[in-house]
Amino acid sequence: MRRLSLILVVAVHVACAGTAQIPLENHDDTTWSLSLSIGTPPVSFNVIVDTGSSDLFIPGANCSTCGGHKLYYPQNSTSAVNLNRQFGIEFGDNSKVEGIAFSETVTIGDFVVKNQTIGVAAQFSADMTPDKFPTDGLLGLGFESFSTLDASPVFQTLMAQRQLDEPVFSLKLASYESELFLGGTNSELFTGEITYTPVVNASFWTVMLDSIDVDQESVIPARKAIIDSGTTLMVLSPSDAKAFFGNITGARPSTEAGEGFYAYPCNSPLVVSLTFNGRSFDIAPDKLNLGSEEKDRSFCIAGIVGQENDLDSVLVGATFMTSVYTVFDIGKKQVGFASLA
Repeated sequence: MRRLSLILVVAVHVACAGTAQIPLENHDDTTWSLSLSIGTPPVSFNVIVDTGSSDLFIPGANCSTCGGHKLYYPQNSTSAVNLNRQFGIEFGDNSKVEGIAFSETVTIGDFVVKNQTIGVAAQFSADMTPDKFPTDGLLGLGFESFSTLDASPVFQTLMAQRQLDEPVFSLKLASYESELFLGGTNSELFTGEITYTPVVNASFWTVMLDSIDVDQESVIPARKAIIDSGTTLMVLSPSDAKAFFGNITGARPSTEAGEGFYAYPCNSPLVVSLTFNGRSFDIAPDKLNLGSEEKDRSFCIAGIVGQENDLDSVLVGATFMTSVYTVFDIGKKQVGFASLA
């Protein structure tokens, strides 16, 4: 749920029975969203694709703090059922959503998901203004065990209703031509083999990260890692971040970007990679670089930061995910990575 901008959404294409290719809207390489419809008749909403949470929420007609967002009117939908159950979601950036749970019909691609529990927000926190959160809501693609609504997430409902070829979804996050593929993988978007690693915590998409490497040398040993498409950066603990940047010549804390951010010489021939299940994947240099500092243009701000979190895990967001094709296999409880085509 981080900082956003805009690029056009194109039409959804259904690949074949049981799968769907859904184009994603890129928001300044920070988050990605898609268009889905809710209700009968269906009304479209734009929602962030977030593997770091498990629920679908949209702003409701009674939300007094949702100005500038498209609102959902349950009274206009013949499939809306008020479940008379309150919910509250708090995200890693401290933004919050509160409201009421409804049962509704959700259309995503050509899939029609009936009796889906959704969150209808009655309140957005003050930092969810359209300039910071220009989408309408959020689609969580995590596990049911992490659902704040205590309900099956959309993807798991698709599985239960036997609409998918495989209990798998895949993501390509990029500046252009980004995609969510439901029901399997899109072989046109990656090359070579997919390297899988098992999920070790079935609340988040948590896997073991063998190491973080600089110039092919391990500088951070094995850590748990949460693969989170809703997080812009790669977030280490403050001590790991200090150790990581201590291995980069000339790197220092950024004087401009804020607490936990570091800067490094822009002309550094830096190769940073993450190793999963014995295979190393490089972070593309332009994805590691968030841009130069204003006061010293020779130093670039890194997309890897040091911040405290209570999850005892590295948060692996867009800084890394934009460099790979990522496969989320709920059936086998594993995450796969492949090189982009």
